[in-house]
Amino acid sequence: KQLEQQLLRSERLASLSQFASMFAHDIRNPLAGIKKTLEWLAGRQEMGQDLPRCCLEDLRFTTDLLLGMINDMLDVYQEHYSGLPLSRSPVAMGVLLQETLRLFRFEAEAQGVRFAVRRPSYEVWIWGDGRRLQRVLINLLHNALKYSPSQGIITLTLLVEEPPMANATTSGEPYLVSMVTMCIEDEGPGIAPDDVPHVFEMFFRK
Repeated sequence: KQLEQQLLRSERLASLSQFASMFAHDIRNPLAGIKKTLEWLAGRQEMGQDLPRCCLEDLRFTTDLLLGMINDMLDVYQEHYSGLPLSRSPVAMGVLLQETLRLFRFEAEAQGVRFAVRRPSYEVWIWGDGRRLQRVLINLLHNALKYSPSQGIITLTLLVEEPPMANATTSGEPYLVSMVTMCIEDEGPGIAPDDVPHVFEMFFRK
């Protein structure tokens, strides 16, 4: 029994170490978004208009991302921890995409990069963990923007395997599609062929 408890503690420490690395990696992007927004806000003259409210909304959005990550870290310390549980609910992919793009719009503007969005005319709903899907999307967009040339274009495409019936898109109720693919393409240098087998290794960089 003692050996079993020691093994459990060792596994929990190993999980905590891995999670701490992931947390440190993921937290940089929303923090960078806050920094960019504040820098941009400081240089604007029209602070007496509706612009401050829009910027505050951006700050709220990025703060929510940080709070979600912190809550994940706190979950690791719980005695019942056995892996981060997914919180599934209907997710509007169009809304998720637009919220994420807002986080990078000032950085893209400063870099001269434009976002091109290709998506269906109707809202696309899936069943999943919206907050964690957004973290994945943020990481992908951050990398695309980081390696995009000046005046480049980042293309985001939302593909639906089985489009819903016409009456389903106007009924007012979320219509959950069976499969959605999100493609993010930039005009950067790409990945060297020798590095492709390593792209799914944690924190692989080149």
